Amino acid sequence: MLDAKDALRGLIDRIVLQPNETDGKLSIHLEGALAALLQLTLCVKRKQGLSSDAQAIAKI
Repeated sequence: MLDAKDALRGLIDRIVLQPNETDGKLSIHLEGALAALLQLTLCVKRKQGLSSDAQAIAKI
């Protein structure tokens, strides 16, 4: 179990929590390999203004 946790933590470089300006809801931005893997599996288009290392997933 600890090996799986360590492997997942190794795929995340940074997590950024940011309130949305329009509705005040919290947006979660992942940076690292996990963000890229989620993007591929969910067929999500890259959000404008984010680098290739950072990605926001609207709905999981």
